[in-house]
Amino acid sequence: MNEENQANSNLTNDSGMAATALGSVSPETVNANPSGEATNAENATVTSNPNPNETVDSLNPMPSETLESNPEPTPVAPVAPEVSPAVDNGMLGTTNPNPVPDNNLGPIEQPIPGTTYSATSNVNSNGFVETNNVENVGTEPPAQKEPKAKKPMNKVVFIILIVALLGAIAYGVYYYLKLGQDNKKISVTTKTVESALNAELSTNIADYATITGTSATNCQLNTGEVDITKEGAYEFTVTCGNDTYKGAIKIVDTTPLTAQTKEVYAAVPNEGEAPREYQAEEFIIPDTCSGEECTYAFAEGTDINSHLTQTGNYDVNIVVTDQNGKTNTLTASLVVLSTPVRLFVSCSLPLTEPATGTVNDYIAIGASDLASGNGYAFINYAYRLTTYNFANKEDYEAAVGEKPAELTYNNVMGQATYDDANLTLTLRTNLSTDALNSEAGGTFPSPYTEVYAYYQNKGYTCSNVTDF
Repeated sequence: MNEENQANSNLTNDSGMAATALGSVSPETVNANPSGEATNAENATVTSNPNPNETVDSLNPMPSETLESNPEPTPVAPVAPEVSPAVDNGMLGTTNPNPVPDNNLGPIEQPIPGTTYSATSNVNSNGFVETNNVENVGTEPPAQKEPKAKKPMNKVVFIILIVALLGAIAYGVYYYLKLGQDNKKISVTTKTVESALNAELSTNIADYATITGTSATNCQLNTGEVDITKEGAYEFTVTCGNDTYKGAIKIVDTTPLTAQTKEVYAAVPNEGEAPREYQAEEFIIPDTCSGEECTYAFAEGTDINSHLTQTGNYDVNIVVTDQNGKTNTLTASLVVLSTPVRLFVSCSLPLTEPATGTVNDYIAIGASDLASGNGYAFINYAYRLTTYNFANKEDYEAAVGEKPAELTYNNVMGQATYDDANLTLTLRTNLSTDALNSEAGGTFPSPYTEVYAYYQNKGYTCSNVTDF
């Protein structure tokens, strides 16, 4: 109930019902509402009618314009107000026990949720109260903010997701394939490997083992215990998964085993005389074998005695073997003369071009003519050694080339001997009697003393050599 309406002295209550109040209501003091409801209870004020002779219907007040045009309205008899039946107030489904009289200004309007209400509402020109920001009350729900539209998925993100998915699928395929491969029985058979001394070892695992049941790329080779600078047998390993397999590798010197051979001089035996026996070591210069603990033997089928029946130069094959079992066959020379060699007159001359060195002639002297009183004499066998000493490796390598067995250098042809450590090249040339006669400009001397004098007159230095 509105307290201001109860205070109005012109309103009476008859048996709980609203009574009609007589008297005039000033438009300045009453804010009329055509709907009969008070919009703002605090601003609505009802005053006593100053003129009791004037009658006003409080339920249907006249508009202010009418009151102003009829300042003295005609009094009318009071009319009993109609009593409104009790109605359901909509609360808890019950009937309101205290119905509101028709002449009551009504309950104070409460703001509807979602709207704005102000106690100090504006009064329009007709005297009605206008609420603030109340629109479409009871007919439309409060305005809702429209949800923002979702942005479409970025294409780059979509592509990344697709690539990631494909990668996951590929990895899964690889994993199951590898798992199936790992489940296969792995078999590794190592090999016996041989490698050259000082040669770089192979890194191809297939050279060391035969692998089945898995890829060789899934296995590891270990040759860390192998010393390539020393000949011998070493161990290597191949590891596949958790299993390790061992093998052997031999480091061998693949350089041909060599030694310096020498000529052996023999004489045709006299009638009824037994031939002399020869050993293979006699055809090798001592301490020239490239291996260690070398041994020598005549090659199969070699018969020295068959060469002693007639003078001449014969090839003799010698087999050389080192302590590691490496072998090689060398060729030496057997010179069979009519008379045994007693000594060699060795005469040498220095060289200065194209390299420093010497020219050394060896003239064989025998005693076959001792019976005639001629003493020692030339027995028609001689050879020449021409030695070149090079100042640097470049000149030496240019001269020797591929190191053939027979080489021509500075117009000298002969059997070649190479000394890489001392950068020395030696050419051996056999000197026939005709060659010596040509160089002498007639006849080469025969007696030992004359041979000596001949070379000394040409500037040579001579000496006797009996160790041959």
